[in-house]
Amino acid sequence: MTVVTPGGNADVPVIDDGLYQATVKAVKDIVLETPDTWGNSEKVEIQITFTDTDGETHQLEPRVNFKWNERSTLFAIAQACGCNPDPNTSFDTEDLIGKRVAVLVETLEEGKWPRVQKWAKAGKGKAAQQTVPAPSQAATVASASVINADGTLDTTAFWKEIKRLGFTRES
Repeated sequence: MTVVTPGGNADVPVIDDGLYQATVKAVKDIVLETPDTWGNSEKVEIQITFTDTDGETHQLEPRVNFKWNERSTLFAIAQACGCNPDPNTSFDTEDLIGKRVAVLVETLEEGKWPRVQKWAKAGKGKAAQQTVPAPSQAATVASASVINADGTLDTTAFWKEIKRLGFTRES
């Protein structure tokens, strides 16, 4: 029997929390040996690459459930990639390869792997080539919760978040 020891975080990338313009490089279907918390074992691993504010290229491989409907993460990713998906027809995940997408990357705990928290449509033009580092943890959490999957602002969530952060119209 193989014994696994803790401390295998040597190759965990250090990436500043922020919004990055990424490219989908590969998509792979995987089956987990042990199902996740909700009993799902079929996943889609989406390999993305992006460049941070220091010019360093990073690669992440987030996994999402192998489910297809209007509320699924995979459907939201397809929308963010500009694939114009239909929840009532089959979707070939390989159509994501080569697509540009904006990703909100956060490291929730020091020493842990960074996570893609939100997917949105990639920007266009010169601005799309720049990354936007997160100014603070509170702002990062706020930005994650107010961006819709299609990249538009959820104004109701935006104003709730502004209020939660303690801002008022008089501030």
